[in-house]
Amino acid sequence: LVGKLVREARQGPRSQLTSKMVKLSDSLMWQLTKSHNCFTVKSHGTTLTHEPFNLLNKPSPKYSGLANSKAVGIIADTATGNSVMVLKTKAAEDKPKKSAHKVALRTHGKGTRRLNQTVKKVVGDQFYAPALTTVALERLTKQAKAANRKTNGVKYVPKKRSNKN
Repeated sequence: LVGKLVREARQGPRSQLTSKMVKLSDSLMWQLTKSHNCFTVKSHGTTLTHEPFNLLNKPSPKYSGLANSKAVGIIADTATGNSVMVLKTKAAEDKPKKSAHKVALRTHGKGTRRLNQTVKKVVGDQFYAPALTTVALERLTKQAKAANRKTNGVKYVPKKRSNKN
C-alpha cells in the first residue's frame, strides 16, 4: 500500500506536465527577434536577412517570416527549374513541421501568366497580406525568367570593363 502511494505521488506531477510551445503575438515576436537572430547579415552599411518566408530579404515586420504567423515564401528548385510556393499557416503554429504548406509551380509548362493567376488565387483566397501577393508575383516572375534563360542555354557573360585587354 505504501509503495503504491509513493508511486502515485511520483507519477502525479510528472503526468500533468506537458511540453507545449508558447503562442506569441506577431508584434511581440518581432520585438524579440528584430535585432537578435541568426538570419541577419550586415555588410557595407546595409542590413539584409535571409530568413525563410521573407520575400524581399528586408528586416521589417511587414515581410518577416519569423514574426508573422501567416507568410509566403517562393523557392526556386535549381535541379528542375521549377518553383515551389510555401505558405506558413496559422493553424499549426505550435507544430513547426506541419505549419508549412507547399504548392508546386511548374514554370516551363504553363508560363508566368498562369503561374501568377495561381499565386493570386492561393494567396488572395486565404487572406494573406495584399502586399505579400504583389511581392510574391514579382519574385516568381524573376525566378521563372531566370529558369527559362538557363534551360534555353543562355549564359551570363560579364561585360569587359576596360580597354586594356
